Amino acid sequence: MLYYHKVINIKLYRMLIQLNNTQFAYPAAPNKTVINIDTWQIQQGLKHFLHGPSGSGKTTLLNLLTGISAPTGGEVYVLNEPLHKMNRKQRDKFRAHNIGYIFQKFNLIPYLNAIDNIKLAHYFSRSHSKTLDANIDDLLHTLQIPTTDWSRPVGQLSVGQQQRISIARAFINKPNLLIADEPTSSIDEDAKANFLSMLQTLCQECNTSLLFVSHDMSLQNMFDHSHSLPQINRPKGA
Repeated sequence: MLYYHKVINIKLYRMLIQLNNTQFAYPAAPNKTVINIDTWQIQQGLKHFLHGPSGSGKTTLLNLLTGISAPTGGEVYVLNEPLHKMNRKQRDKFRAHNIGYIFQKFNLIPYLNAIDNIKLAHYFSRSHSKTLDANIDDLLHTLQIPTTDWSRPVGQLSVGQQQRISIARAFINKPNLLIADEPTSSIDEDAKANFLSMLQTLCQECNTSLLFVSHDMSLQNMFDHSHSLPQINRPKGA
């Protein structure tokens, strides 16, 4: 008698973000639920575009996803880790080790040079790398920042150079998730295209998932998936 067993290939994937009955209200207005999401899941390893008008709760949602704020109800999983079960210190550690962030206004320290701004982000991760200097050099070269600008205070550099330095800072800890919060809102169309090209290339090379947040709908076709915050979020209360 011939025996055999059937092999079933099951494609396993990890969730980048998973929200279940997630709610958030600020202490000053506990009856006004700014975030009220029944369910939202997005897959790791892809480039996601999240859009919504001003006042739709984008910043509040990002604070929950990065662990800056804790939900007042429900669950927040990022990279399969339950942020809603962590205390503030645990969330801070998780963020430093797993999440890179590009701010709308870059949030660079103007009197520090490019290298020191990047090193500061690495310092906050509490990790140690023997190749830190080489990694910084590689990022700055990849982002085509002239070596003459590396040692200048970033406040003396152009907006475009500051933007590229903010990308390098976000990638120095090799994050699993990169969040970009309206980073193209103050640059022209050509600069937008160059910025997105560099950002997506680095995400691919570093195997980093991307959550790009913007109200600029002209950008959504450059991403794997587009998500509308007003469709998934149902704020309630006075």
